[in-house]
Amino acid sequence: MKKIKDIKNNLLKRREVELELEADSNPGYENIKKMISTELKAKEDSIVIKTLKGQFGSKIFKINALVYDSKEDLDKVEQKARVKKGAEGAAVK
Repeated sequence: MKKIKDIKNNLLKRREVELELEADSNPGYENIKKMISTELKAKEDSIVIKTLKGQFGSKIFKINALVYDSKEDLDKVEQKARVKKGAEGAAVK
């Protein structure tokens, strides 16, 4: 895993990182979170993977991730999942 960009955003209490990974197949979001947590010494629950892109025929994947200082900081900034509406317009969980 190679760091391309690593910016500290003090206002939102997070690091904005861009990484490059060489792999034979798509590593998946959970494996990427584990790799980032060991590489940057951060907790997995405070990492958000924004994009994981690979090109056809290439073994290089580009990853954009946000690494928050804590889980509480992540909850304050990141959008919550929207509640789906049912047929009558009532919220369905």
